[in-house]
Amino acid sequence: MDAVIVATPAIARRFPAGKALIVRNYPILDEWVSAGDANTYAERPPLVAYVGKIEGVRGPTEMVEAIRIIDGVPGIRLALAGDFAPAELESELRSLSGWERVDRMGFLSRSDLGLLLARCRIGLVLLHPAPNHIEAQPNKLFEYMAAGLPVVASDFPLWRDLIEGLGCGLVVNPLDPGEIAGAISILLEDPLRAEAMGRRGKEAIAAKYNWNIEARDFLNLYGQITGE
Repeated sequence: MDAVIVATPAIARRFPAGKALIVRNYPILDEWVSAGDANTYAERPPLVAYVGKIEGVRGPTEMVEAIRIIDGVPGIRLALAGDFAPAELESELRSLSGWERVDRMGFLSRSDLGLLLARCRIGLVLLHPAPNHIEAQPNKLFEYMAAGLPVVASDFPLWRDLIEGLGCGLVVNPLDPGEIAGAISILLEDPLRAEAMGRRGKEAIAAKYNWNIEARDFLNLYGQITGE
């Protein structure tokens, strides 16, 4: 093979040096130009979102439990957008007392996803510490940032360095609903700080973490292989 295209540095390490090109799954800027402009951050309801496949190792149980135990935030809601895997997981989550604060959104189109995130205050990415998660670079993390949302994310070293380095959110133990609830409360109770985090994340997407930049490397590789 002339080259192998991979999504993360962790995967690139499995291949010979010089063979792997890392093309990260970053947001397409044009999809998010107006995603955060539907209303100002201060006007938004206390709505927290998770988008993507809803399966146990991605933390939905901990999210529902965290929302349940948050006090002092009237009207707080958790929006779950995506399909359940397995389907029976939905019944398990519905049996939790925190489900009364959940909005089940189902699978959303790209445009509807943008509209949802434009109404939210926080994006959640709370993957469990499974081996293939710790060095992952989940696209939902970068899409929350592109939408101008502060993030509450799993405290993995790679994610911590990114999020704390940019100042775009908080990291927590994804297995601890109390710690998750505490981080959500901090951001909801200090909207100026939360909005500033979201703004820094969005600026980082525009400057560095976007598909426009990744595509250049992708196309350059094809040019080198074909001689064009």
